[in-house]
Amino acid sequence: MKLGGASVLRSQAGKRFPVEPRRILARIGLVGALSLGTCERDASVPLEEPQPRPVKYVEVVARGGARTRTFTGFAKTATRSTFSFRVAGTVQRVHVVQGDLVEEGDLIAEMDPTDFEIQAREIEAALAEAQAREILGDAEFQRIQQLYEKDNASQGDFDSALAKRESARASVASVEQRLRQARRQLAHTRLLAPVGCGIIEVRADAGERVQAGTPVVEVVTGDKPQVEVAVPEGAISDIRPGASAKIRLSVISGRTFTGRVTAIGIVPSEGATIYPVTIELDRSWQQLLEVSAGSVLRPGMAVEAEMGVGEADGLAHVVPANAVVADRDGQFVYVVEAADGRTGKASRRPVETGRLVPEGLEVVAGLDDGDRVVTAGLNQIKDGQLVRLFGLD
Repeated sequence: MKLGGASVLRSQAGKRFPVEPRRILARIGLVGALSLGTCERDASVPLEEPQPRPVKYVEVVARGGARTRTFTGFAKTATRSTFSFRVAGTVQRVHVVQGDLVEEGDLIAEMDPTDFEIQAREIEAALAEAQAREILGDAEFQRIQQLYEKDNASQGDFDSALAKRESARASVASVEQRLRQARRQLAHTRLLAPVGCGIIEVRADAGERVQAGTPVVEVVTGDKPQVEVAVPEGAISDIRPGASAKIRLSVISGRTFTGRVTAIGIVPSEGATIYPVTIELDRSWQQLLEVSAGSVLRPGMAVEAEMGVGEADGLAHVVPANAVVADRDGQFVYVVEAADGRTGKASRRPVETGRLVPEGLEVVAGLDDGDRVVTAGLNQIKDGQLVRLFGLD
């Protein structure tokens, strides 16, 4: 509305106020300038790019077949025995020490043979006397026999000569038996290994008086050693007789031996839900001693056994359980598709999971070998976000 060449503004109350046209234009120009000042920027100043968020990751590789677990246990009592002298006497010398390996026939210990040598010599002298009487008895019998055949000797003379001859012969046989026994006893003063074995413990010292049968050494024979491990109820059904195992022995650090499951307990240990499983090592005790530089595995010593515990459901990737996220659309992980060696884009990848195993969670579908799966920082990223692989700087 115009009034005398001036514009008229009407207030909300209906009142009219005359305003000069040039003042109106000035106000419009000021508003436009302010608007342009807020919309335009200096093209020489670059926009700030978002910083990639650091994340941790694992690179996965498919695996299948038997899963493995490690069980603890102890060495079992093996075929052990003791060697002892068969005669009483004083130990003169022991030729072995703990950890020695001996072959069949090797000398283990010696006893003082003096008493047995004296006894043998005395019996040898007695034998010589008995043999002399036998010779005289034979000669006398032959003389009486000739006389008897010519009727120059009576029947009584003949019978008496025959009896003396037989008595002399019996005496010789008896002394010869005593001599053989004495010589055996003399031989028993040398303790020889009846079989190849390993020395566990030497129980007698030089100068010690021992009785017949007193253990001089304790040994393990060539039989294969055994260990027993405790398997929890959740894994016992997956253990099979004949299954292979890798054994680590406490006394032989840095070495692993192989073995086979020979027995699986059907009754749990008292007061626990674990079952005993017996494993026989493939090496003999003697071989074990050879590679252990004399270290002796004793019953009760700690062992570890790594065994397969069933078959996985085909090929699977194993990731930490916290790397798998679930929402209403299902389970997924974030896989880093690297643009270079340090940074990349986090992409949501749907997955199918399998069983929870000691190493993590099996992913049976959705991952490929070499995928980098985010394991930390999941709650701070989203699909398509730029991330930096932690630890590569």
